Amino acid sequence: MAGLTAAGAALSAAPAQAATCSVAADLPARVSIAAEHLEVPVRLVDTCGARYASFEVWGPDGRDQFLVWGEDGEGAPGSFHGTRSDWWAFSDWQRPGTYRTAWGKAFGPGDEHYPVAYDSMDVRFGTKAGLSARRSGGTVTLTVDLVQYHPFQYRFVPYGGAKATVQVNQGGTWTYVKSVTVGKDGKAVVAHAAPRSAQYRVVSWDTAPRWGATSKPVTA
Repeated sequence: MAGLTAAGAALSAAPAQAATCSVAADLPARVSIAAEHLEVPVRLVDTCGARYASFEVWGPDGRDQFLVWGEDGEGAPGSFHGTRSDWWAFSDWQRPGTYRTAWGKAFGPGDEHYPVAYDSMDVRFGTKAGLSARRSGGTVTLTVDLVQYHPFQYRFVPYGGAKATVQVNQGGTWTYVKSVTVGKDGKAVVAHAAPRSAQYRVVSWDTAPRWGATSKPVTA
């Protein structure tokens, strides 16, 4: 959960026994776009015993989707107790950015209003990071390979101009070797003096429209 914000005051008062409860759509903190279409399960967190709940999802371009649980949604009416999920659908032509729940409603068995809480998620395009290593004497040559998901080509393509950090595992801790900017082909080469065998990895940087990625470790 990215961090719920209480909003019960905007609704009429709930019964005294439910004064400390709340109902919320539990959005994932971060979403990575790596396909043309994406369906993200959204769990309803309900400590009130609501029979119905709904939330709008708003993004960079305004209202995006309507989530609903209960008698007007999937399944039969009744209490959820945190077990029911709806789906937030995303297509790669939509803009990445912050998406938030808003205009929530939750009702109890007697149509009483329950307090709701709001959440947000950070949606960005996905990337992948790869690293290969070759040793020659006391020098290790590391080749960085970064790709990004392209929303109009529906596939991963070279992530030209991206920045990344090469790291080495020393005693169980990943430490800095060098930061690089890859070329148009998504690649960069690093020569590292290392007399003994070690594990290496590369971590690309987060940017506003794209998540960074971490490669699998390689040994050289």
